Amino acid sequence: LDLELEWQAVRQPARDYMLQLSLVDASGAVAWRGIQPLGAGHATSHWLAGEIVRPRYTFELADLAPGSYQALLSVGEEEQVLSLGTLVVSANLRSFVVPEMEHTVGALLGGTVELLGYDLSPEPSAGGDLSVTLYWRALQAPLSEAKVFVHMVDASGAIHSQVDAVPAQWQRPTSGWLEGEVITDQHVLELPADLAAGDYALLVGLYDANTLDKWQAV
Repeated sequence: LDLELEWQAVRQPARDYMLQLSLVDASGAVAWRGIQPLGAGHATSHWLAGEIVRPRYTFELADLAPGSYQALLSVGEEEQVLSLGTLVVSANLRSFVVPEMEHTVGALLGGTVELLGYDLSPEPSAGGDLSVTLYWRALQAPLSEAKVFVHMVDASGAIHSQVDAVPAQWQRPTSGWLEGEVITDQHVLELPADLAAGDYALLVGLYDANTLDKWQAV
């Protein structure tokens, strides 16, 4: 679950607060609970009075049954609970079959994930969008948390368009992949309107979501 919230510090917080997200089922029981630092990468003790922050939180809904849940939010030890409304959780549709693809690669990253290949569409043009569909296979599980990068670069290595995201449009974090599972992972690059005609390369890979270290090809 990828959640982005907007906060404003009424006054400068005296300490670092934690955010708690609870999912409550139809019977009123808490089916799942996640806790993360309220400030994500920007601790609340560093917030200034009047400052507006928009942290993004990623929760893994492990072992949660599909269904409808009431999403409840609380901060620190406060008794006040805020409702974010109803969250509908669907089951992952997993595949262990390698699909057809335009280009095969077979690159091994970090010793644990194979980039099977990719599709591209349509023909790239200045000001247009370029869809890049990657096909990954997990060689073992569990995996650490990683993000995908897709960079379009010129001959000098300058980046003209890029995407950095959790696989499958933030829906399939690597920590939830199973051994042998094949993940279809689509990204859309927005090409600049002033992009010069010429030859460009696409650089694709994975990097650790916490340390930002790239997973090396082996």
